[in-house]
Amino acid sequence: AITSEPKVKPRHRQIAKLLDSLLASSPSRIVAEIGAGQGALGLELSRRFDYFGFEPARGLSEGARLRGVRIVDSLF
Repeated sequence: AITSEPKVKPRHRQIAKLLDSLLASSPSRIVAEIGAGQGALGLELSRRFDYFGFEPARGLSEGARLRGVRIVDSLF
């Protein structure tokens, strides 16, 4: 069972659009997020970029991980 549903908000889409414009001429589309939380931003970014997140609070990002978002839940 999925523990929590990450909720993508309008600000997450705005951040993704900003990153799209900033990385438009970049050969790399890799985005890393430190403190990924429940993975709502990661859910949106993983649709557009090669995304991975770090969230040391074990279990917080479980819902996003179960949806295929790459989030590491250990200290870095």
